[in-house]
Amino acid sequence: MAADKDDVGDPPINLLEQLLEQARQKYIEVNDEEPPDEFLEEAEDLILRELAEDSRDAHRDIYDALADE
Repeated sequence: MAADKDDVGDPPINLLEQLLEQARQKYIEVNDEEPPDEFLEEAEDLILRELAEDSRDAHRDIYDALADE
């Protein structure tokens, strides 16, 4: 699986960086200013928690399907 590159051919950006940038852009869109560091730190914690939960749920589904075979 190839990683995405940005428009100028820079190295790939990971999923966490992409989601944090989306959160930053949305904050700017709503508040017309850069988000405070605390906002980005909390956003990172929430994103990591959600990714971990999604991963755990996906693995559980796989193990359940294997157990049913």
